[in-house]
Amino acid sequence: MIVITVQNILTNVTVHSAIVYDRAGYIIHSDWKMTNYYPTRINDYFAATYPGESFQVWSSLDDLGCQSYYIMRDSEKIWFDRNGKTKNYLKC
Repeated sequence: MIVITVQNILTNVTVHSAIVYDRAGYIIHSDWKMTNYYPTRINDYFAATYPGESFQVWSSLDDLGCQSYYIMRDSEKIWFDRNGKTKNYLKC
């Protein structure tokens, strides 16, 4: 896995991302830490399920172009589909 951190000098925005490759060097999925521009259903779900807790949303794009979102909570990864509906696993 290669982790990339980018600082946009003009907007002073830091973008965190991770790219995961298989042994042959092909991209398995790419992840980006989101500051905004993700489905509002994710906020609604987290606020109702874990009131008062803060969270960070990540976007994940797999090798087939399937976009998902997730939140890390303790050792748990909570997955959401591209519309912000919770799901049990990474695949679309």
